[in-house]
Amino acid sequence: MKLARSGEADIPGTDVSVAADGGSLTATFDLTGAEAGSWDVVVMTPDLQTATLPAGFTVESVTGVGELPPTFRLEKIWPNPSIGPVPVTYSLPRAARVKLGIYDLAGRRLIALVNGERPAGSHTATWDTRDRGAAAAPGVYFVRFETPVGIWVRRFALTR
Repeated sequence: MKLARSGEADIPGTDVSVAADGGSLTATFDLTGAEAGSWDVVVMTPDLQTATLPAGFTVESVTGVGELPPTFRLEKIWPNPSIGPVPVTYSLPRAARVKLGIYDLAGRRLIALVNGERPAGSHTATWDTRDRGAAAAPGVYFVRFETPVGIWVRRFALTR
């Protein structure tokens, strides 16, 4: 499959990956270098025949392509296990209200690292490994990242 400009005969464009899950079809593509205008998803058969899917869309403007993350994302905790401060990196494709917190095995929130509106881009918040002012005990902890589109959780270990 290709992502191609409407009406173009030679089908220049970007490869599209397609996945089927439970009766729904998801297409993923990269708009890096895309120009404003109408775009369609075009299927090319092995005998080089083409068909345009009725899932076209319009790119109204392209600015800063490649500079913003494509999705909300909580990165892996690194290093893991950690012996000191724990950096937590997350990405936002657009400005959004987010919550980011550290939780213990019992599900108690030890600290809220972020609770509010953040601009689009990649961000890092660091837990100093303190629990209510005292050094947190070695053990397993969780980072919980809440956005308008979902919640992600990562597990990590703290050692001393």
